[in-house]
Parts: sequence; C-alpha cells; structure tokens
Amino acid sequence: MTPLRDWGTRSGAAVAAATFLTLLASLLRVEPIPPIVLTLIAALVPLSAVRPQAGLLVLAALTPFAAWIGRHWNGSVAWPETLAVAFCAGYCARRVVRAPRSRDALDAPWLLAISVVVASLAVHFLIEAWRFGGPPTRAEVWQLVTYGYFISDTSGNPIDAAMRLVESLIIFRAAATMTRTVPAFASRLVSWVVCGASVAAGLNLLRLWEGAERFGGSFAAFSRLFLTERVNVHYGDLNAAGSYFVMALFVAIGLSMRRKGLPWLISVLLIGCALWVSGSRMAVVAGMLAMVLPAGARVWRMRHGGLRRTTFAAAALVIGLLAGVAAYAIPERGNQRSAITAMNVRWELAQTSLRMTAANPAFGVGIGRFYSRSGEFSSPELLVSFPPAIHENAHNNFLQILAELGIVGFASVLWLLWSTMRYGRQLLAADVPADPHGLLRWSLVTGLLAFLLSWLGGHPLLIDEPAVAFWLLLGTVAGWGASAEPSTGGVRLRAWVVPVGLLLIAASVPVRADRQKADFNLEHRGVGLSTWRDAVEGVRYRLAGATSSVFLPADAQMVVVPLRAVGTAADVRLELRLDGRPADVVMIPSDRWHYLRLALPRDTNGPRFRRLDLLVTSGRATAPSSNSLQRDENVLMIGKVEPK
Repeated sequence: MTPLRDWGTRSGAAVAAATFLTLLASLLRVEPIPPIVLTLIAALVPLSAVRPQAGLLVLAALTPFAAWIGRHWNGSVAWPETLAVAFCAGYCARRVVRAPRSRDALDAPWLLAISVVVASLAVHFLIEAWRFGGPPTRAEVWQLVTYGYFISDTSGNPIDAAMRLVESLIIFRAAATMTRTVPAFASRLVSWVVCGASVAAGLNLLRLWEGAERFGGSFAAFSRLFLTERVNVHYGDLNAAGSYFVMALFVAIGLSMRRKGLPWLISVLLIGCALWVSGSRMAVVAGMLAMVLPAGARVWRMRHGGLRRTTFAAAALVIGLLAGVAAYAIPERGNQRSAITAMNVRWELAQTSLRMTAANPAFGVGIGRFYSRSGEFSSPELLVSFPPAIHENAHNNFLQILAELGIVGFASVLWLLWSTMRYGRQLLAADVPADPHGLLRWSLVTGLLAFLLSWLGGHPLLIDEPAVAFWLLLGTVAGWGASAEPSTGGVRLRAWVVPVGLLLIAASVPVRADRQKADFNLEHRGVGLSTWRDAVEGVRYRLAGATSSVFLPADAQMVVVPLRAVGTAADVRLELRLDGRPADVVMIPSDRWHYLRLALPRDTNGPRFRRLDLLVTSGRATAPSSNSLQRDENVLMIGKVEPK
C-alpha cells in the first residue's frame, strides 16, 4: 500500500469515527433513557474496536428486535441505528490504528458507493443553506448532532437515508473482512443472525396471541388472527418485514439441515410463521423464484447437455408458474390491495422513478428525496388511483437507488453486488471443511437472492433492521468466498478508478448544488412560517416572526402577497429583500389585509423560484428604533403567494 493511500484510509476512518462518536453522544440529552442502557450501548464502541467479531455478533442478534425492547424506555428513539452507529464508531476507530488490510475486489465499488452517498448528502446541506440561510442551517445541524439524530423522523429524511446506507456499507465491509480473516466465524455470524430473526418472529406471534386473548384466548381465535391479520411489531413496513424473514428463513433451513441441526427447526417454524403474518406477497414470490438457484445448480450437474437444458427450462417454468399462482392465491389481509391493483401501482411508480432519473440522470435527485418529490413526477392517473403517491417511495429498491443516486450511484451499488456475487460463486464451488455438504452456503446465497428479488416490489433497505441483516449476510458471503478461494484478479486494472472517481464525484458537488437550486420546487414553501391556519376574512395564512421568507415563481412578472399584522397591535414596518437585495419598505396594518404587489425584474437564467425575505423592523411607524421585536414572537400573518 502506498503512503498516500495509507494516509487517506486512516484519515477517512478517523473522520468517520469522530462523526459516529459525536452522533452517539447525542443520546446523553435524550430522556428518558436508563443510564445502564446508555452504558451498554457505549460499551459496544470499545468492544467493536478491540473485538469486531463480537460487535458483529451483537448487531446480528439484537438489531432485529432492538426497537421492541427500546420502546419500553423511549419509543421515539431509533434503537437499531444506535447499535449500528456504536459499532461503526468502534470499527472505524480500529481502522485508524490498525495496519491497512490487503486490497480486494470490493474496495473500488465500496469506496465509490460511499463517496456518492456522502457527496449527495453534501449537496443536500448546500441546498438547505441556500433555502434557509447559513445560520439557521448550522443551528439545525447542531441540534441534530447534539440531541435529535436518533429521534424518529418521518419518511424521506435525506440525512437518515444517507447515514443508513453509509452505516450499512461499513457493516458490510467489516463482515467481509472478519469472515475473510477467520473463515470459521462465518457460520457463527450466520447463526446469530438467525437467532435474532427467531426472537423477532416470536415477538410477532406473541402479539397475535395477545390479540387472541381479547377473543377468549382460544387456539381457534389465534388461528383466525394468524390467517387474516398482518403483523410486525418492530416497524411499520410489512413488506420489508417479509423480505427480511424470507431471507432469514432460507438461512435457518440451511442450519437445520446440517449435522446436529435439529434444534434449528424451531427457528424455521418461527420465521416461517412470521413470514406468513407479514402478509408480503412479494416476499413469498421472491422466495419461490430464488429456488431456481439451487434447483438449477442441481440440474446443471446432469451429464447429457440436451436433457440438462430441457430439465432446467422445465424446472424454471414450474417454479415461475407456482410463484405466479402464489401471488394471486395468497388472500388479501388488512388494508392490502388486490394483486392486480398492487402491480398496477408499482408499474406506475416505476415510470415515476424513470421520469425522476431522466431529470437528473448522472447523480439523481438526491439521497432520500424520492419520497418528497414523487408527486412532481407521478402521472395524474396514479395520483387519482393512488393518492399517497404524492409522497411515496418507489416500491422498487433498484429504481429508488437509481432515481436518488443516478446512474453513477446505481452503477457503483451494482458493481459492489456483482463483485460479491463473484465471491459467492467461489464459495459455492469450493470445498469448505466447516460446511462439507454446502447446505449452509447454498441456503445463505439463496436467501440473499430472495431478498434481492424482493427489491423489485418493495424497498426493505429503507428500514434499519432488514438493511443491517442484509449487508451483514452479504459481507459474510463476500468474505467467506474470498477465504475459500482467494482471488485478486483485476484489482490492479481497477486501481485508477478510485482516485479518479473520487475526484470527479467531489468536483460534481458544487455543480449539482447549483443545478438543484435552479430545479428546486419551492411552491408554497417558506422559512420561519407556521402551518396553514383557518381563514380570516376569507384569507388562509401562516404566522411568522420578525424574520421569514417566502419563495416566488421566477417566471411571474408580478406577485401578490396578502399581509397583516397579528392581533390588535399597531402597524408594523416591513422591509422586503428580493434575492438578498433591498426591494421595498411597507407598513402592514393589523385591522385589515394589505395586498402587497411586487413587480419582479426578469431573470431568464436564474432558478425556478426567487427568495423574498420579510424583515419586521418595528411595531410603530413613528418610532421604529424604540420598539424592537422578539425574534420568536409571531407578529405577521402571510397569505398565499399568487403570481399575476
């Protein structure tokens, strides 16, 4: 390893470790959390630094049901992510002081994938600073890192989406490194993943039993709920739960088929039941389609070429038909739509994803922004038939990555998956003493394939628990395969890709920020404004303090903004600044609406929206300097901006 690469690796690890430690420290200000819980989470940091294998086992076992446990202390905290951040902090700190490891085929796509995500997050912060100004943005970031990072937020948060993917990629790299260094650790890590899934599955069945107790607690009541209800007590995305459980089910089956694997049949039963009560048709179909892999491998061993091809085609056809029948035969439960309706919605959302990609093909619309911008790219037909599409995810993890990170980000993720598949093929072909019959290896790879196929109809990577489990197992396959038959071919040919790619991605950040400023849809957005209030004299309004901003469409020649002082106070003096430049000074009455008419100078090369800052400088016209206003006091009512 060159000194420059060594310095870059250690510097990057140091920055990452400091970031994760800072975020973890924000838990100290979140109440109520028992001190013993904080101590245990903090202990995961040094444990992961000194014994990363033990840290990975903790993640594998506790992450699936951490939210359920943490709900008893504080239900608003993202408990699974606290474990992921603690592990990443310790592991990155380890990479600072440890000697650099040898390179492998995962390095280039892994670094590029992380750099694309970090660059997208940097663009997000630049846009936020432009929209809200530097001081408010810095204050928001400070509040985030000192208190609010782990507090559960609504879907579509770019920071949450970016950090989840970065944490997942670090966990993937750690699992690959540890299983490559100690191949025997692979089966142990896989076992702990199944243990965690078994506990999570058992808690779902416990919830059904508690529900059955309301109807007498009989087995018949439990059976009725088991057949008709969809349940997952850990997170709300039931399809993501199905993707997770179908992956874990295959791994549990592999463990149960090994020598002395009979106790693992309990895990198979629990996880299979949890898969059913998740009600995810896509997960069941994906699991059935994934069976083509072991079935095809079995058929491919036949000696006669013609018979082999015919049998393989027949097996694939039968499995495909059974999967299709299952998709329609599984009954609708809860608010679940029919299979035809679900397919139509996903088809429309796929077109939404492609339109979003076409708008920003190279680097996408930005990490975590699909949810907030889906309505801009959805067809009118979709918005009528499926109103939630105005704020919805893609229901296809492949297309979500493509739309948010563009062709560059999508290609880096696919490259990483492809490199792992190469190691997976080596793993399946090698003779592994710890798994002489290959049952666990085949079940592990088949489970991962099922999870990947479920991406076509869902987005399980948007949930912490399935994401951590998937990247853990994917890293296990990569490391185990590399240890089974080391292969470094092609690494030297790709060495130039990383530095050039990193430079290009970094250089793209300011360019992308400028372009997104021009394309950003700021209609009905504002800074320092409340939610919409009921109409006063026929005008709906939002409350504002001494400083606020609204956004005006750049293609309008004139806009009208209804303004009114709050309550019965005296008239207020209002300074207007357009794009940061003084535009006008007006007096706003408190007893009637003042319709501000503002002519906009033409700016053909500017962004779609222009910023109008409203600064209340005084509550009296006669003595503006003697009546200063409190910054947080609501003193102004602002109606809807109307272009003319």
